[in-house]
Amino acid sequence: MPATFQRVVRLVEALPDPCRENLLLLVVPGLAWCDSHIEQMRSWQREGVELAGHGWVHEVVHIQGAYHRLHSLLISRRAAEHLSFSAEEIEQLMCANHAWFGEHGLVPPETYVPPAWALGPIDMAGLRRTPFRFVEVTSGIIDVERGSLRVLPLVGFEADSTLRRAALSVFNWMNRVSATDQRPLRISIHPFDTDYLLANSLERTLLRVSEGISVDEATAA
Repeated sequence: MPATFQRVVRLVEALPDPCRENLLLLVVPGLAWCDSHIEQMRSWQREGVELAGHGWVHEVVHIQGAYHRLHSLLISRRAAEHLSFSAEEIEQLMCANHAWFGEHGLVPPETYVPPAWALGPIDMAGLRRTPFRFVEVTSGIIDVERGSLRVLPLVGFEADSTLRRAALSVFNWMNRVSATDQRPLRISIHPFDTDYLLANSLERTLLRVSEGISVDEATAA
């Protein structure tokens, strides 16, 4: 996002070399981007970094229902944008997201990641009407073309409270245990994670990475 762009630049530059292989950077289109941001994203694409669509404004319109309230408390705060919308609205959002890249001289992405990995009520038929090949969710990566879900473990480090640190520590432990060569671990980094309560765990995790693989390779494994 524009507000965190320079932090992302510094994070990318500080990553260990294996973590820069097949790096996926998530882009929130519906914000106040400037020309220098777009040019940096073009530069990243020329270097082989993949961009992915990531919502539209990364903020919910309203929180509704017990599931959304619990999700907001433990995981997403007000970030799970899809949970505010109907299936048709999510489909429209995803199509607008994809179109934004081409309109700004960027290679349109194959991968879409809903904010907080919360896909919302859209089904496979709706996903097939969007231009994306892959959609990443908490449990893994959906191959829209094949209509299949590749279950893959995930770790995250956005622990800005003791409650979220406890929840993420348990979640990360369970996912690390389930990771294998055939089920590679997805590592999620948010812009402020190096300042939050699991920063040391993030650093240790990155130092253990030996290879980064693409979304396409992960779903084919």
